[in-house]
Amino acid sequence: SARSGRYGAVLFIDLDYFKAVNDAHGHEAGDGLLLAVAQRLQGCVRKTDTVARHGGDEFVVVLRELGQDPDTARAAAGRVAEKIHEVLAQPYRLTLGHGRPAGTPVEHLCPASMGVALFSDHTDSADAILSHADRAMYRAKADGRNAICWHVDERCQTPPTTER
Repeated sequence: SARSGRYGAVLFIDLDYFKAVNDAHGHEAGDGLLLAVAQRLQGCVRKTDTVARHGGDEFVVVLRELGQDPDTARAAAGRVAEKIHEVLAQPYRLTLGHGRPAGTPVEHLCPASMGVALFSDHTDSADAILSHADRAMYRAKADGRNAICWHVDERCQTPPTTER
């Protein structure tokens, strides 16, 4: 951002109800779910962006070069955040083996709470930006989970629920 003069964004993602898959099906299922989440996240971003597991069931996505003004950057980050949110809300089909017949399929829903913080070359430190996104994610959790909250304007955007 300092070199390009363009905004970027940090998305802090926490899986809602991740503990339920470990409790019901064991850590093998939880590990499989984490791998599936990582693959889905990689499929939602450009090769120049970064996807990392922060720990436990938390992931961080860093989006680079989103635009030279905050409105353009926010719109671009919003499109990616919505895409990620939608993709992570889709059912996961996990194949279990330990303690069950080999290849036992399990379907699990694991939507996500997400905090988004924009940054540019003249903003806070990397730690501060990550902290902004983390706090926004906790607001999403507090507001009922399965939501996207932005640090930029302190408001939450909750996706509409759909009947299945």
